[in-house]
Amino acid sequence: WTYLVYAGLWNDPLREDLEAFINKSQEKVNGTVRLKLFKGGLQVVGRSSDFSLYDKNLVNYDIKTGFNQSYSKGFIELWGLQTKMANLLKQKIKDQEEAE
Repeated sequence: WTYLVYAGLWNDPLREDLEAFINKSQEKVNGTVRLKLFKGGLQVVGRSSDFSLYDKNLVNYDIKTGFNQSYSKGFIELWGLQTKMANLLKQKIKDQEEAE
């Protein structure tokens, strides 16, 4: 969005689409944030919202939280798959170049 505006493309359909997406994604954003300011630094010390997705039960790894920890392994595998595939491709290209 900022690049489009900087580049003078204010009336570009992409800028309008991005802005519509941003506006839609922010419809339920509300609440308060408490900050601590000290010697030029800033620290978030609290936050609240009517639409918060934060659930204290899910951030605790206790068995009684409702989060099935066996799902973690699959998530970790999927999260790293892109990096794994990129490195396999990089190695394949390197091997081909060395073979030539």
